[in-house]
Amino acid sequence: LAAKAGDRINPNQHMLSLGIANVVNAVGSGMLVSGSLTRSSLNFEEGAKTGIASILSGIFLLCGIFVLGPLVQYI
Repeated sequence: LAAKAGDRINPNQHMLSLGIANVVNAVGSGMLVSGSLTRSSLNFEEGAKTGIASILSGIFLLCGIFVLGPLVQYI
């Protein structure tokens, strides 16, 4: 995605941030952190420019889970 947008990434900074987040989550009984390539690709292809697009994607995902979850629990 960075190559398509013409941006440079620093792989060391990316791995360090994921590692720190995973250590903090391990101490605080959280879930492991990983990148969401599908959501990032979708936002990039649709032309999202700000982090609000990611927040809205998360809200729509939660709504879908709560609405469709009871409907598919017996499948």
